[in-house]
Amino acid sequence: MPDHTDRKLEIVTEVPESAMVVFAHPDDAEIGSGGVIARWVAAGCDVTYVLCTNGDAGTADRNLAPAELAQNRAHEQRAAADFMGVRHVEMLGYPDGFLEDTREFLGDVVRAIRRHRPHTVFVHDPTSRTSSWTSPPGSSARSRRSSATRARCPASTCRRA
Repeated sequence: MPDHTDRKLEIVTEVPESAMVVFAHPDDAEIGSGGVIARWVAAGCDVTYVLCTNGDAGTADRNLAPAELAQNRAHEQRAAADFMGVRHVEMLGYPDGFLEDTREFLGDVVRAIRRHRPHTVFVHDPTSRTSSWTSPPGSSARSRRSSATRARCPASTCRRA
């Protein structure tokens, strides 16, 4: 894995007119960029969430069926988005734990970007070892970053969360 210790954190001070947060699991957006999103929404930024997986895995309640868990997580994500002031939530519905870089997935993210035309796109850092994206680490984050490029998003507006 490349050493990125020489990278400097970019401080973004301007509030864009619109932004999109593309994330794998329910609650990743709030954990990874919630403070920025809350500040930007309060300043008038129109924010869209794109949730890639349906959240049907990862519970201690073994009596909860995956479909019911996914439904609960969708409800919780919409409630979190409402609380944050996020107006648009797109749920791509891929099974949790099985998100891969495919043409279909890339196309879904590109279509969301083109539909909403955000000024700024947040994605997970594909080089992070602590990323919560599904295996292999960072590959799906690279796909989402590539989606921003294919949707003709200026590279300078694609931010890593």
